[in-house]
Amino acid sequence: MPFHRHRVRVRFTETECTGVVNFINYGRWMDEALLDGLTERGLSYDRFGNLYLNGKKLDGVFMLGEYRVRMEKPSKLLDYIDVEITVDEMREKVVVFGALFKDASTGETLAKGSLTYVYVDVKLWKAASIPKELKELIVG
Repeated sequence: MPFHRHRVRVRFTETECTGVVNFINYGRWMDEALLDGLTERGLSYDRFGNLYLNGKKLDGVFMLGEYRVRMEKPSKLLDYIDVEITVDEMREKVVVFGALFKDASTGETLAKGSLTYVYVDVKLWKAASIPKELKELIVG
């Protein structure tokens, strides 16, 4: 079951001179969709980057460790793209979210990707165990 679904519309600034989406946008769309899903579940960041769960400040933050995207079919200007986020892996200090990009009108797969986040203690700046309540929020 998807963690979150999000729809984007390709804008002119997201395309190359050929009218095809520049690959870097898939990373941004993954991040936007994931952030929307986390926010809907009560997780938020303040303007300083502090992480809050249902209004309570946490001792750590998620830091991006890796992102990957593999384009399978080009998307173009003004296309609508559905972004489906899944939780692919949950470990003690790491969570991996998957992303599937589909053409909203045909359902065809356009790209696949993943975001790997490491939970980091903000006082020590070292990887730390993801708090139980945060894991429950993510995996349900």
